[in-house]
Amino acid sequence: MARLFRPGDAAALGEAREVIGGAFSVMLGRPPRAGKGIEMQVYEEGSGPGYSRTRGVLRCGVGGEEVGIILVRRARDGKPAAGDKGAMLWVDGGGADSLLEPTGAPVPEVRQALGSGWDVAGVDVHRPGARWNRRVVEPKAKAEDPWQRDPILTYGYNEPLFVQRVHDVMTVAAWLRDASPVKAKRLRLLGGRGGGHWAAVASAALGDRIERAAIDLGGFRFAAVVSPWAADFLPGAEKYGDVGGALMLAAPRPLWIAGVDGGTREMLRAAYAAAGAPEALTAEDGSDGRGSAGAVSWLMGE
Repeated sequence: MARLFRPGDAAALGEAREVIGGAFSVMLGRPPRAGKGIEMQVYEEGSGPGYSRTRGVLRCGVGGEEVGIILVRRARDGKPAAGDKGAMLWVDGGGADSLLEPTGAPVPEVRQALGSGWDVAGVDVHRPGARWNRRVVEPKAKAEDPWQRDPILTYGYNEPLFVQRVHDVMTVAAWLRDASPVKAKRLRLLGGRGGGHWAAVASAALGDRIERAAIDLGGFRFAAVVSPWAADFLPGAEKYGDVGGALMLAAPRPLWIAGVDGGTREMLRAAYAAAGAPEALTAEDGSDGRGSAGAVSWLMGE
């Protein structure tokens, strides 16, 4: 298994994609969906100088997922004007409101994206702020049998919260491409400030649907999740390269990464070299906990 994490050539990288990519597909339980059948119920609309803002919930007919979302678009004369470039999906631990100032105006990074022709969507993942899977926090109406406290059996029949949150990111991506007013043919992904790990695994699942990604993991590793009931627990992730295993599947698509350890950086450098695109990887040593203005500038590049 260890040799898959340091592929030396294109053939080895292909094998790594087959094994590691296949494993993450099993962990997530479903492939990306098309956006058809995903509808948005609008709760609030607003606008200001150069932008329009829509808040609502996406409802997916298949699977019954409901995902909170804010879509910020360029505007002319108070009406939405589609971005020239495409859409940027913003995955932040603070939720969709991270796109906005307390006044409701876009934060500077979002204004930067709008000014360069990109519409921006933020996502509220399932059970925002929850730190544990439901098995731990739900009140018990009756005494449980011991097997009901067994994570092997629990996750054999139930999706972990982490997987549900990644599905939410995948659903928003599908809607942006196929069913939203944007109809984004070009989609870019920004993850950080507690949302980088959702973005990393979603990127692995979405594949070529994401043109480029900027992800700040803030030091996150699945190996550091100490409880199988923690919200960030993903069964099998550590065996298949941890978060680096998911990220290496992006090669050769452009990737900006921060907040990872040296071993993960070397894993990614090996994957991008094997893909013949070492220049497509930008690996920062530090982390500011979210995609910074520098990451947004990189994300808008060509």
